[in-house]
Amino acid sequence: MTKPLPYPPGDAEGIAGARLQGMKPADTVLVCLCDKQDCTNPQVFPEIGASYRWDFIKGLRVIVLKNKIHDVAELLHDIERSGPSQLDLIDVETQQGCLILFTKPLKTVVWPVNWVRDWLSSGDWHRELQKAKDVACHQAAIQKKLQSKEVPEAVWN
Repeated sequence: MTKPLPYPPGDAEGIAGARLQGMKPADTVLVCLCDKQDCTNPQVFPEIGASYRWDFIKGLRVIVLKNKIHDVAELLHDIERSGPSQLDLIDVETQQGCLILFTKPLKTVVWPVNWVRDWLSSGDWHRELQKAKDVACHQAAIQKKLQSKEVPEAVWN
């Protein structure tokens, strides 16, 4: 029997344990190939070229933070195979970011510079945007549930 791959260092094991109990992080998971970020987001710190277990990020939003020297193609494919709900990449040195599209091959959509600067600073704008998206999704789910409980009109033949 083969030994399972390890989780990357950082918060991965804690996230995996919480997922087993039906919980998930409130914030985006940061995959840091550079220094630890001064924020409340859960963070993991993989080494380039090492193999890790990424199942803990299934259905979660993930941002990979890198320096311009890092080749992250293999890492992005490994993470993508685990099924995050969204995968983004930010180069902290050049302050460029992009959304990774799950196509074959992977494609990107470049972020506006102000989005990158917000993530690399306080992240307030992104947090407020995510709250608004969460509220809208919750309201849409409630509306859908209410509509499904409506009694259909009788049909006479």
